[in-house]
Amino acid sequence: MTDRLNCITSWLKNCLPNFLKLETLAGDAGARKYYRVGCSDSSYILMDTALNAELLNYIKIGSYIGEVCSIPKIIAQDLEQGLLLLEDFGDQTYLTALQRSTTQEQINDLYHDAIHALARLQGITADLQLNMGPEYIAQQLDVFHTWYIKKHLQLEPDLAIAQELQDLFLQCFSEQPQVFVHADYHCRNLMVIEKNNPGILDFQDAICGPLTYDLVSLFQDAYISWPREQVETWVAQFATMHDIKNLDTLIRQFDITGLQRHLKNLGVFARLHHRDTKSVYLKSIPSLLNYINATCARYPELSNLKVLMQKLTEITIKEAG
Repeated sequence: MTDRLNCITSWLKNCLPNFLKLETLAGDAGARKYYRVGCSDSSYILMDTALNAELLNYIKIGSYIGEVCSIPKIIAQDLEQGLLLLEDFGDQTYLTALQRSTTQEQINDLYHDAIHALARLQGITADLQLNMGPEYIAQQLDVFHTWYIKKHLQLEPDLAIAQELQDLFLQCFSEQPQVFVHADYHCRNLMVIEKNNPGILDFQDAICGPLTYDLVSLFQDAYISWPREQVETWVAQFATMHDIKNLDTLIRQFDITGLQRHLKNLGVFARLHHRDTKSVYLKSIPSLLNYINATCARYPELSNLKVLMQKLTEITIKEAG
């Protein structure tokens, strides 16, 4: 047993007199590690990380979200050691539940809960300090250019298209209501729970941003895809909830916001592969490319990006073999 595990085990025995075992769980895209803590009468989740801004932000943001939605309760903590003992929401993510659903009604019920939870999230009025303004948009485009185009495909970015995208995203983001944004509100971060479904995870990167951002994360998910007609039906339900009259404008905002997110995620997934040796995320790149190409085909003003993305898609498919 490593020194770190010895330290963790000692701390757990002090917190939980009926502690029995520690089971390693799959990690996420960050540096955090997770364990299921088995006790004689219950189980918990242990987050093993470091005392840094991300951990402190997790606790702070959680205090906001926990007022309106379900998040894992903190049972015990040792910030100096970077340890949080959390409520265990079980193993059924939204991804698992959606894949196992046998009827459209079951799928709709899951998304009904997720949309209503999202509405509560968007009503949070906390001062998040960070926002999805020009600096954020430029930084996210740089992730796409640096890691996907330059590192992954060994190409040089098209600076003219980069400027077009910067202007397009800034205009699209700024014309939408600015709300509390989870920033990764997708099927792997939502858990199916009995009360006040869903349970929400991985919220430490919450930021102030456009109304449709989390909606895109939910319905143009990198890990599960749905027919366009169905997605537009769900977006229309969201519009009704928010009393939005111009559905066409909302759908365009949804698409352009999604384009920004998907381009960024191409860079993120490439970075996870090349820098962090987490190559499993490469499997989701085709889904992102499908979303991007479909959006480019839908809007004439994206004709330059459409040509570029067709080229990048061909190269990606060829490289994947």
